[in-house]
Amino acid sequence: MNILQISGSNRSNSTNLALLDHFAELLGRENCTYFNIDQLPAFHPDMQGQTPPQMVAVWKNKLRASDALIISSPEYLHNIPATLKNSLEWLADTGELKDKFVVPMVFTPAEPRGEKAMESLLWTLRAMEAKVLWFLLLHHSNFRRKSTQLIFDGDGADILESTSMQLKAAFP
Repeated sequence: MNILQISGSNRSNSTNLALLDHFAELLGRENCTYFNIDQLPAFHPDMQGQTPPQMVAVWKNKLRASDALIISSPEYLHNIPATLKNSLEWLADTGELKDKFVVPMVFTPAEPRGEKAMESLLWTLRAMEAKVLWFLLLHHSNFRRKSTQLIFDGDGADILESTSMQLKAAFP
């Protein structure tokens, strides 16, 4: 199993990055690779059909080599962050997400936040013909922080354990 992980947050102490780290622990770190989308230059449609910048080529190659993609994102202004949108726009004309298994997650402070961001992310993924296995809308009320780790309580722990088991079953 080769799972690529990206975070829509560019904060250094991001809860979304901590969530991906938690999944890497559950799935086995040897099965997960994190790619920092902050390294990508701004997308410009005039570059379509041309040789992409080096980091864009690395991003596309990592996606092609993966069995699945896990996205964890905060919500900014009822939408996904610009860095996440930018990373997906680089794939619009080359199809790296076509038929790629994707698990999108939006991780926000409290309900009802996150719903519009998830809707936006799902529209984008469907437009790119990704195979969304399932999606998770998670809230900070289901975890507590211990140093740099997230500790999930109650429903949060159950949701993450169930999701990791489903991923393991999907990609033995």
